Amino acid sequence: MPLSDTAIRALKPKPIRYEKADQHGLFLEVHPSGEKSWRYRYRLNGRREKVTIGPYPDVSLSEARERRQDCAKLIAKGDSPARAKQRQKLEGLKAKTVRDMGDLFSTEVIEKKYRRPVDTKRYLKRDIYPVLGHYLLAEVRPDDVMTVIERIRKRGSEQAARTARGILKRLYDYAITRRMVAFNPVSEVAPKAAGEPQARERNLSPAELKQFLTRLNEVEDTKALKIALRLILLTLTRKGELTRAKTELIDLDALEWRIPTEHSKSKQPHIVYLSKQAAKLFRELIGLSGDSEWLLPGRNPKLPISAHTLNVMLYRHKSFGLRDFVIHDLRRTASTLLHEAGFESDVIEKALNHTIKGVRGVYNRAEYADKRREMLQFWADYLDELAASSKVILGRFRKPAA
Repeated sequence: MPLSDTAIRALKPKPIRYEKADQHGLFLEVHPSGEKSWRYRYRLNGRREKVTIGPYPDVSLSEARERRQDCAKLIAKGDSPARAKQRQKLEGLKAKTVRDMGDLFSTEVIEKKYRRPVDTKRYLKRDIYPVLGHYLLAEVRPDDVMTVIERIRKRGSEQAARTARGILKRLYDYAITRRMVAFNPVSEVAPKAAGEPQARERNLSPAELKQFLTRLNEVEDTKALKIALRLILLTLTRKGELTRAKTELIDLDALEWRIPTEHSKSKQPHIVYLSKQAAKLFRELIGLSGDSEWLLPGRNPKLPISAHTLNVMLYRHKSFGLRDFVIHDLRRTASTLLHEAGFESDVIEKALNHTIKGVRGVYNRAEYADKRREMLQFWADYLDELAASSKVILGRFRKPAA
C-alpha cells in the first residue's frame, strides 16, 4: 500500500533502522534517531542497486516520487542513478581550491596518520596556502609549485623546501585517489629542485660547546626549555624523544628513563641511563610539569610541547652565536668527542639509540648498560668542568683507565 503524509508522520523510530515501502522500489528509511530518508531500490543489468534521494520532510512524498521517475528514466537508458549521483558529486568536488583540499587532507590524513600533525599543517598555512591556496586544484602547474619552493629557499632553508614539496605532492596524490583531479603537478618537479639533501657533519668544537653552555645559562627564557636543551646534550637523545617523555617512565631512584617503542626512532624500546646531573634536571622538570603526564607539557597540559618549540627557542636566541647550528648537532658532537675519548663505538651507538646490526647488536646487553652508565656520567662531569673552566679543556677529556 503506497505511503501517505499522514502515515509517514505517524512512523516512530525503533532501536534498529527499518524501512517502509511506497511503490515501484521507492521506500522510506527510518533511523533510530528519528531521521527519515528516501531511497530507491532498482535492478540494472541483473544487479541490485539503490540510491539515496533525500531526507524527509525536506524532500516531500510527491517530490520523492518525481525523483524516482527521473531515476527510472536513467535506468531505461542503461545508466545507473547511483553512479550518476556520484559523478555529479565528483564534478562539484573538482571545483575545490588547494586550500579546501588541504583542509580535507589535514582532517583525513595529517591528523590521523602523522606523528606531529601541527608541524605538517604549519607548512600548509605558512608556505603553501599564501601562494596556491586560492587556485583550483586543476589550475596548478609545475611552475606554480616551483614558486612555492623558491620562496622557501630564499629564506635559506632547503630542508623546509623539500618538506613542503613532499607535503604538496602527498596532498595531490590524495586528491587523485579521491578522483578530484587527474594530474599531480608536483610529480613534474624533481625533489632536487628543492635542493640536494646533504648529510650534516657539523660538530661543535670544545670551544663552541663551552660557548653553548655559557650562553644557554645566560639567556632569559622558559626554564623548562633551557633544561630540555641541556638534557638533550646530557642524555644524547633526540629532541622528539625528550618532548614526548612521560613522567611515569622516569625512575629517579634507578637513574633510568624508559623510551617506549612508539616514541623511539629505532622502533625498539630504549633505556637512557641518567647521570647525577641529568637526574637533577629531570627532577626539576617533573616539579615544573604540575599534574600533566608529560614531562614538557604544552599550553594544553594534556599534550606535550612540539619538538619545533625547541627549534624556535634556538632561532629566538640566534643559535647562541654559533654558526650553522641545529639541535641535532649536540648528539653528533657528543658522539664525536666520546669516540675521541676512547669509548667503544658500540657503547656510544647504543646510547644514541642507533640500531647495531648483527650479533654485536644483542651481545652482552648488561655490559653495555654498565658501560653506558659510566660513559654518560663521565660525559656529564666533563661538561660541568668545561662550563666552569676559564679555558677550553682538551687534554683531560680522556676515558678513565680500566
